[in-house]
This record gives sequence, C-alpha cells and structure tokens, in this order.
Amino acid sequence: MKELIAQHASELITGIIAVVIGWFGKSKMSKKVEDAELTKLVQGIYKDMISDTDRMIDQNTQEIAELKKKLQQKDQYWQNKYSILQRENRALKQRISELEKH
Repeated sequence: MKELIAQHASELITGIIAVVIGWFGKSKMSKKVEDAELTKLVQGIYKDMISDTDRMIDQNTQEIAELKKKLQQKDQYWQNKYSILQRENRALKQRISELEKH
C-alpha cells in the first residue's frame, strides 16, 4: 500500500493541486458573477432613484409655479385694496378740508 502511494505520490500531489486551483478558479469566477449581479442591482436602484428624483423635481417645479401665480394674485388683490384705500383717504381728507372751510 505504501509502495502504491509512493509510486503515485506525484500524481496525487498534482491532483490535489489541480483540485485546489480549480476550486480557487471557480470561487473567483463565482465572485465575479456575484459582483456583476450586485453591480446590475445597484445600477437598477440608481436608475429608479433618478427617475423618482426627476418626478419629484417636476412636481416641485409645478407646485412652485402654482404658488407664484397665487402670490401674484394675492399681491394684485392687496395692491387694488391699497389703491382703493388711498383714494378713499384722499377723498375723506378733501371732504374734511372742505368742511373745515365752511
């Protein structure tokens, strides 16, 4: 038995080395496949994030435009109100001035 092992020791060692190298190569290849799958997954997540961000930016832009329009309407309302009050104030001052003269 020892003689058989001694005769084929080099083949046995070569076989063990081949198995280790094969296992290492397979492990390295499966690692590359896992890395590629993870990269693809991360790219998908980034793509979803970008499309969601674009959608949110569009919504915010639309909301800002609507708020600007409302602000302009309110500003116009208060400008009109102020003009009316100024006109009424001038009219009242003129009336008071006329009444004081009599």
